[in-house]
Amino acid sequence: MDRVRYESVPPWLPTAPGVALQLRDPAQDNSRVANWTVAGTNITGPSSVTLLTYESVWRYIQVSNLDGINWMAREFDDRTWPTGPGLLAYENNQTITPLIRTVLNPPGTATNDVASGHAYYFRIPVVITNDLTGYTITASAYVDDGAVFYVNGSEVQRLRIAEDVLVTNLSFTTGQPPGGDATAPDVFTLPASLFLPGTNLLAVEVHQNQPNSSDITFGLQLTAELQGTASAAATPGAPNSGTTLLPPFPTLWLNELQAENSSGPTDNAGEHDPWIELFNSGTNIANLGGCHLSDNLTNRFQFFIPNNGRYIIPPGGYLLVWADNEDGQNSADCTDLHVSFALNKGGEAIVLSAPDGTLVDAVTFGLQTSDVSQGRFPDGAKEFVSMTLPTPRAPNRLSNT
Repeated sequence: MDRVRYESVPPWLPTAPGVALQLRDPAQDNSRVANWTVAGTNITGPSSVTLLTYESVWRYIQVSNLDGINWMAREFDDRTWPTGPGLLAYENNQTITPLIRTVLNPPGTATNDVASGHAYYFRIPVVITNDLTGYTITASAYVDDGAVFYVNGSEVQRLRIAEDVLVTNLSFTTGQPPGGDATAPDVFTLPASLFLPGTNLLAVEVHQNQPNSSDITFGLQLTAELQGTASAAATPGAPNSGTTLLPPFPTLWLNELQAENSSGPTDNAGEHDPWIELFNSGTNIANLGGCHLSDNLTNRFQFFIPNNGRYIIPPGGYLLVWADNEDGQNSADCTDLHVSFALNKGGEAIVLSAPDGTLVDAVTFGLQTSDVSQGRFPDGAKEFVSMTLPTPRAPNRLSNT
């Protein structure tokens, strides 16, 4: 009637004596790792974990209009941006000036390709090493005048920016901080589920109230606060405490892989390289653009699949990805996709994540034999099996018969 395979290693969540794994949404596929959460008779851990301080060092840009550019995405290259600790500001209010550690340009000055009253852009990595189950993140932000906040490319909060407007470089705020200057932080909460284990990317754009605004202030502190000691109890013989409604998972699967390819398919450089096959089990076209592939469980965003409309899989179709750490060999016509990591024939884990960071599929494999692949049989099935007859870009089968 049903079966599920779980593991005691990541990307599965860690458990402990007295701690249960619970299915989150019974209406969704229970073979998806992201459909499971941890429930324990007690949630333990520090009452407070500091993730960012006001003095944290940000990358920022104040002389460019980034309209139409996906600058808030994890994959955006910000290495040429200047860096500076918070608070970052141009301000003469005596309450704020002692807190300023990076002086910015005045926002009323038209510079480069930006007009007076333009937006400022900020980016910073946030590394999560604690299990944040049962925590809520409290954000305290010095913002003059308003801001939009993004986590891993997705918008999560607006301050004094209308909810129903498309934000551009010259969007103006609906008001100012109390008293006109950011003499005290705005405080709001964010769900801890927004931040994944490993390295996350937080991006913020700060906007002015009017074109001739005379000041700009930005600084942010993030603190994870534990919410009680029994908010997620194990519930044997009773409804799961972690039950929730989830959006449908993408119909994408890590369907087959070959870490030791000696005589199998060759890539566009004529090389027998390791490969991963993705399968679309749905009835609609699946667009892989913006998704991520990784063999690093502390960085699920290791390789970004370009969101150019070319990496799509038709219903019941396949896409072969060369896992050879040779992404410089990606073809101009997008017929061959190479990722920035190579499959380890000694065994490892592979994860596929959606653009918003949701874990779509994960596979763990052990020591591999030359020219033997591992795959789901039949395509999209729950478990992986060894196949002496690899079938890249074709239905999986166990033998020639």
